[in-house]
Amino acid sequence: MIWVVIIIVGIVIWAVISNRGGVIPPPKPPPNPPEPVPDPDPHYWKWQLVDITTQRWADYCAYMKKITTDTLMALELQKKVLIDGKWERFYKWVS
Repeated sequence: MIWVVIIIVGIVIWAVISNRGGVIPPPKPPPNPPEPVPDPDPHYWKWQLVDITTQRWADYCAYMKKITTDTLMALELQKKVLIDGKWERFYKWVS
């Protein structure tokens, strides 16, 4: 008897859903517009003096100058040489 009630309730639910047009998923939001493509710089060679690589190289040079003057590494990298009766300090190249 319970099975008959469950089947009838299922048929009623199916009839109500199909009468409304079925289960309708919510609408998708519109897609985001594409990113604009930047125009290529026609004079790119004018900007080569100030770019990321140059800045990194300047940072590296400043770092090497700092560690060769302020730390014990300076003692390992420097070499005193007598030139014309005057002691000069030279540093090894570190890469």
